[in-house]
Amino acid sequence: MAKNSLGQRLKQTTKIAPSQIQFVQLLQLPELALEQRIKQELEENPVLEEIDNVDHESLDSLVQQENLQSNNYDDEGYSLYERDNPIAPDNYFKDNSFTNIPKKRSNNETRVEAGNLYSEGVSMYDDLFNQLHTLDLDERQRQIGEQIIGNIDDKGMLTRSAESIADDFLFAMNEEIDVQDVEQMISLIQSFEPAGICARSLRECLLLQFQRKDLDNLIARKILENESFFNLFKNKQYQQLIQKLSISKNELNEAIKQLSSLSPYVAVPTNKALQNAAIYVIPDFLVWNNDGQVSFSLNKKEHSLTINACYAQMLNDLEKKTKKNIQDKQTLDFIKEKINSGNEFISSISKREQTLLSVMKAIIMFQYAYFQEGDIEKLKPMRLEDIAKMTNNEISTISRVTANKYAQTHFGTFLLKDLFTNALENNKGQLVSADTVKSKLKELIDNEDKLKPLTDDALVSILEQHGYVLARRTVAKYREALNIPIARLRKSF
Repeated sequence: MAKNSLGQRLKQTTKIAPSQIQFVQLLQLPELALEQRIKQELEENPVLEEIDNVDHESLDSLVQQENLQSNNYDDEGYSLYERDNPIAPDNYFKDNSFTNIPKKRSNNETRVEAGNLYSEGVSMYDDLFNQLHTLDLDERQRQIGEQIIGNIDDKGMLTRSAESIADDFLFAMNEEIDVQDVEQMISLIQSFEPAGICARSLRECLLLQFQRKDLDNLIARKILENESFFNLFKNKQYQQLIQKLSISKNELNEAIKQLSSLSPYVAVPTNKALQNAAIYVIPDFLVWNNDGQVSFSLNKKEHSLTINACYAQMLNDLEKKTKKNIQDKQTLDFIKEKINSGNEFISSISKREQTLLSVMKAIIMFQYAYFQEGDIEKLKPMRLEDIAKMTNNEISTISRVTANKYAQTHFGTFLLKDLFTNALENNKGQLVSADTVKSKLKELIDNEDKLKPLTDDALVSILEQHGYVLARRTVAKYREALNIPIARLRKSF
């Protein structure tokens, strides 16, 4: 039998202090979320208060405007840090963590993604439920309708078949539903606004819109009603479509005009709607060119947090008492806890500001030539590791600082993450940003002859003439990253 024995063992564990956790959480918050977090802390901690009379001199010593002089750079436009700390080109290709795609930025351009729009309107689902509940339906029909609406994706398409929805009732509620009843409710919801909602395929979505808009082109109707014709139209195989329908090019062109007026995703705003929509972004940094010198500052509301003097005096009085009853001790412990918590929060806010300033200063130093003019051609390859070395921070810290943070410059507003790009080597042996190549690729496609669009092989050859030697699969990958279809689908009739 094994004998039980008592002994001591050494074991290493990692524990993160609550103050460090709080700092990390505050670090990744954008400006708007930070203001809400400060308000929350003021409501929850009674000893914290915000002073209206801000001492601007002391504040400026904490958060100061940074003026970055051009003498930090050599004759080739590279920072002195880069010159003294060369990084092997091979290391750039090991980092695949950057997926944002900057583009050529013009003056007054605001670069935000559609998913970052702030909307105060009613959601698509609320709108559909409201339309459903205004109808005179029995409880069974209402349940089926709600189940159908719950299976509509954010593009407005029904993601499951009538049979699957009927099975849901059987398995989840032990209630047998006729598939025909589900089909009838699908048809009913398809009559809701917007036109094309609850379609089960792209062809059905376009057909529903065509019927609702009462369009009159017979050829367009034939294309939508026949799956074979629609596949030819979708793949832009126009010559075959002309032969199958026995029509002229002009007749097909008129049909295409009507079909092009329909939206493939009825629940997503059109590009025109997005352009006209009000986009509200509160930048975390302001960057400007001051007579050739790049300057920046934090764009923040001036918060001057302090510990309430009354609570501080109360703590001092309680600690001086020689005899403490239970109630005094509980009060003392409560005040101590809140004051410590408040001091830690104030310290974390201050540390956050210093870290943001340090990281942004390093980014501008690294990309100084780019910030002077806003030319994407001057955006150099930059990784999180580069900025981490310059600021003596962890890579995870740089990632948190740049996540969801916007910079407003004289050439547009964009995410800091957009500045981090992989590197490629041109035919002169120089490292260039992958986004520079993507910008050139987009320019070539924008200016191509739409009657004879450039294939990926043709793009490889043209890019090589401009000094960028890429494999065909790399060009295809960059094209897909830019959401540009293949040549055949870019062809105009």
